[in-house]
Amino acid sequence: MKTFPLPPRMPTLPGPPRIPSLIPPAPPRMTELADAHGDTERPPPSARPSSPPSSRRSVPPALFGVVAAAMMPACSVATRTEPPPAALGAPLTLAQLDITEGSVQQRAPGRLQISQPKVRAVANVETGDAAELRFTYRGPTTVEVPLDGGEMRRQLGLKLRAQDGCNLVYVMWELAPVAKLVVRIKRNPSMQTSEQCGTSGYTTVAPEWSADAPPLRPGSAHTLAASIEDGVLFVRVDGKVVWQGEPGADALSLHGPVGVRTDNVELDHVELVPVGRQALTSRSPGSSR
Repeated sequence: MKTFPLPPRMPTLPGPPRIPSLIPPAPPRMTELADAHGDTERPPPSARPSSPPSSRRSVPPALFGVVAAAMMPACSVATRTEPPPAALGAPLTLAQLDITEGSVQQRAPGRLQISQPKVRAVANVETGDAAELRFTYRGPTTVEVPLDGGEMRRQLGLKLRAQDGCNLVYVMWELAPVAKLVVRIKRNPSMQTSEQCGTSGYTTVAPEWSADAPPLRPGSAHTLAASIEDGVLFVRVDGKVVWQGEPGADALSLHGPVGVRTDNVELDHVELVPVGRQALTSRSPGSSR
């Protein structure tokens, strides 16, 4: 048999250089520290008594809120048969209004409807310096009735400081025969009822500044707001100041709630809202008229 010589032995290559470890060594155990300091009284870990296992089960943190809520006493909800007192900033319900003339329908709490030719109402609240009247104009009433003075007028508006039927402030949005916004003070110090004073005691307040109100078209929604601020009366329509002036000492001496008045107009989605002090004290630019 023919034999072949063995292949030459391959030389061994050197390996990569050894990199020193960057991880520090583990710290010595307590027993090693004790031996280093000569603490021979401390028993080794094997001689110490181990703590008995706890019988309490750990509660996940998320369950603490559930357990705390379950331990709280249940809150009872009180029911009341009478309507709650009117709150500032909330639309008044029909039960919170004193209808002195005409009638008002309520489609939902705080959402009223007016279709009578003459409607007069005041709120069962003490404050009377500021209010908003939110509404949708539907047009004139089917039957129109003249005012007590004989004039045929179509209008809607707010009452401020309605002390009684003879002493109050009117902020009226007149639609016909002439479209304009008018502020009138009705003052009869010795009288309280409309039967006593009738149409006497009216004074029209001249504005320091005024602007035209937008036209009222059937189906359009608007907001009429009025407020007395430090002796100055501001009137806004849809958030814009359209009238500004001083109502005078007679108006400022009155005390009473807010209210609403309409003549020969149909309104839907009506909300009468007594509000607090409104930030309308800035002077509006423009010319007086």
